[in-house]
Amino acid sequence: MNFLQLIRLFIRYFWLLLFSALFTSVLVYFFTRELPGIYVSKAKVYTGIASSGVESKPGFFDIYGQTNAFDNLLSIITSRETLEEVSLRLLAKHLLLDKPDPKFISEKNYEELMKLVPPDVKALAVKTRSSSPPPPTSAKPDTDTNSATPQEEIKQNDNQQNTTVAYHIVQPDETLYSISRKYNLPLVTLMRLNNLSDNNIKPGQKLIVSETAVTEKNTPAPSSAEEDGKIYYITTATESIESIAQKFNISVKDLIIWNSLKDRQIAAGQKLIVGNKNDNAETGSKPSNTAKITIPVDEEVVGQSALEKRLNRDYDTSWQLEQTVRNLYNYKMKNDTNFIYGLLNYDYKHYSIKALSKISVYRLQSSDLIEITYETDDPGVCQYTLIILCKILIKNFKLIKANQSDAVVEYFTEQVRKAQERLQNAEDELLMFNKQHNIINYDEQTKNIAAKKEELESAYQDEKMNMASAQAAIKKLENKISSQARINLSNEEIISKRNELSEITTRIAYLETENDQNNQYSAEIRTLKIRAEKLKAELEKAINNVYSLLNTTEGIPMKDILNQWLENVIRYEESKAKVDAYNSRRIEFERNYETFAPLGAQLKRIEREISVAEQEYLALLSSLNEAKLRQQNIELTSNVKVIDYPYFPLSPKSTKRKFIVGLSFIFVFISLFILLIIIDFFDKKIKTPERVRAYSKLEVAGVYPLFPERKKKIDYPLIKERITDLIIQDINLGKTATGSKKPNITGFFSTKEHEGKSFILRCVGERMNHYGLDVLCLTHQQITSEADIFKTYEPGISYNISQNIEDLIKNNPFSLNHEYLLIEFPALLTHNFPSDLIKNIDQAYYICNARRPWTEADTKSVESLKALLKREPKIILNGSVTESLESILGEVPRKRSKLRKFVKRLLFRKKLTQ
Repeated sequence: MNFLQLIRLFIRYFWLLLFSALFTSVLVYFFTRELPGIYVSKAKVYTGIASSGVESKPGFFDIYGQTNAFDNLLSIITSRETLEEVSLRLLAKHLLLDKPDPKFISEKNYEELMKLVPPDVKALAVKTRSSSPPPPTSAKPDTDTNSATPQEEIKQNDNQQNTTVAYHIVQPDETLYSISRKYNLPLVTLMRLNNLSDNNIKPGQKLIVSETAVTEKNTPAPSSAEEDGKIYYITTATESIESIAQKFNISVKDLIIWNSLKDRQIAAGQKLIVGNKNDNAETGSKPSNTAKITIPVDEEVVGQSALEKRLNRDYDTSWQLEQTVRNLYNYKMKNDTNFIYGLLNYDYKHYSIKALSKISVYRLQSSDLIEITYETDDPGVCQYTLIILCKILIKNFKLIKANQSDAVVEYFTEQVRKAQERLQNAEDELLMFNKQHNIINYDEQTKNIAAKKEELESAYQDEKMNMASAQAAIKKLENKISSQARINLSNEEIISKRNELSEITTRIAYLETENDQNNQYSAEIRTLKIRAEKLKAELEKAINNVYSLLNTTEGIPMKDILNQWLENVIRYEESKAKVDAYNSRRIEFERNYETFAPLGAQLKRIEREISVAEQEYLALLSSLNEAKLRQQNIELTSNVKVIDYPYFPLSPKSTKRKFIVGLSFIFVFISLFILLIIIDFFDKKIKTPERVRAYSKLEVAGVYPLFPERKKKIDYPLIKERITDLIIQDINLGKTATGSKKPNITGFFSTKEHEGKSFILRCVGERMNHYGLDVLCLTHQQITSEADIFKTYEPGISYNISQNIEDLIKNNPFSLNHEYLLIEFPALLTHNFPSDLIKNIDQAYYICNARRPWTEADTKSVESLKALLKREPKIILNGSVTESLESILGEVPRKRSKLRKFVKRLLFRKKLTQ
């Protein structure tokens, strides 16, 4: 189906589509006349996440951290736990109402709720008018009246004022904080009522949980003053300074200042100041009639905005509601088939998770604000739901943020302390090691020892060479001396002085090697050198006295030789003494090396331990700083505040009734048109010449439309004439092809009756007669016409055995001397056709009704005719749609608007381009 066919289909069924859509729209408009109005309320909440500047490191702002914080906040709002708490609190508030209150729920919705809620659920609502909750039921036997029933006493205070006091008996597993939560009292108020300075309580202790005053008429109540002093709190191991500040509704800054804390770290069992006993003390009351005055529980914090105070005031925190919420929650948790569980999980308006999921939350651009929107059919429910949600959001977000980083900071603080201890121990070990081994600077000391050893080795080698050269010179000189002279050199005086000189020289050499920068041996060295010079002179004098007149064997004076000998002897003795001293020093250096080598390895190990401990300490210190920075950021970003209070919607927003009506019109119009397209696509009816040509494999000679009884814009008479002329033209062409024999026989066939053979035969016959052609029409049915050209025959037994035209009309003879003979044959499926007669037909037309499907019988009938006829038969389609005539006639004659003419020219031009 192409676009043109779609246009034709749309035009054909336009009025059907229009009236169907209009009728549906009227029905929708009628049934939506009582559509409930939708009320919308909004609230804006300041988060402080973006403007607080979340820093991952000093100077670096974590954009992803901000996005994550906003995602967490939005997830808290849309979480199932939050929505369940909102639902239970809303239901509890409505169940506590004795009658409808438009501020919370309309009359209609209240009555529906009362009909919906079963009696056992209604009984969960705590509707007592008492201003204080009853004390908890004791687990002890009923004989213990102190814990089994609420204890109230009438007592007279210092101002001569009668007061009614409610007590609570402390149970073994209870804490002061749990008792304050149970009775919905601030912890500071509970401690003030009982004159407690810390949070230590004992099982069985009687605590005041409510106090009401009764004053007589015209009796003034003087102001009362409590004893000055501080309120103390004993910390536990799992608490942080932030959680304690939140518990007592005070700021962290005040808590640090009051207790002179250097940082946020607190220890278990530490005693902290959390307030003053005389804070918010009652100053008195005005004279009035006898009345019961309840001490108000004010949870407002100093510095709260007006919106926050209004939120705290409108958010019902009465013990009756809290107890009702607990009852509903416990009832829900019993099983998954009870009413409350079903109310939350099925599609109940106002209370189901699905209904509350309509709450939309989004961030306002890149600001700190988020907008919460809720819409429902009740203005009171709409506003109060947002009030509950805002309060729960603030509470849950603070609870999540409170301990988010405390554990991290505590962990890193402890690790930094341990790392500092390890670093200090390693440094102390190094200090003790240096003290034990007299190490000031190991590297410099080792360099100094190595340099001195190198100098010692060089001097040692030099002295060994000097000693060797002196020894060689002595031997050479002794060889020049005679035997008697050598004997004289061995006298006691010379040997004595020589030995003494050797000892002094050795001592001098040792002292010189041991002498340090302070020259502590300089005086002794100088004395020894003077003594050595003196001995040298004495030794020289003694030798000269012995050998002054002798000569050597070569005739050289003995005195000269002996002087040289003496010089070499002295030089030898000096070198020998130095070599001995250097050897001693070398041994000492070896001992130093043996000592310093393992000391170096131990020192390096200690220094590595210090380096590792120092790196670990610095890394942990950096992590601690980052954790504290994150803790500060969390504290800043957890300050969620309502800045645009949920308003009470006075009028509903415009309903979607018009939209629904319009949408229903469009939907029905388009859906019905698509349905018509689908029906047309799967319709097996012949309808068009293209289909009948595809089914029959025959050429189409003509197409007659379905002629309406009333006049249309289409010129149907003209169409009938033009189609008939085309068929007559085809008959004449066939006659020309078969020759000029008379008569030219044309047969009209159909598979079934009522296919339109008689109609087409009359049209063709009358038109041929109009043109003055000699034509005779034979039909088996009576045809009424002004022209006397129609004759009838009986399709009886003679019809079945007819071999020619004469046999066909022998019961009703008439002249067959005509130029054209048109014969209408009975339906092929209901009558046996005369084969011999059909063989004599010059041309045949198969009449087919366009409003029925092509069947297998049609195919077989066409094949049978094709086997008998001289020429292949042609199809004449009857009752086709008018638009299909364009394939035969071209443009269908009709009255067209300018728009249709333009569209048709456009489509025709597009078709030509393709």
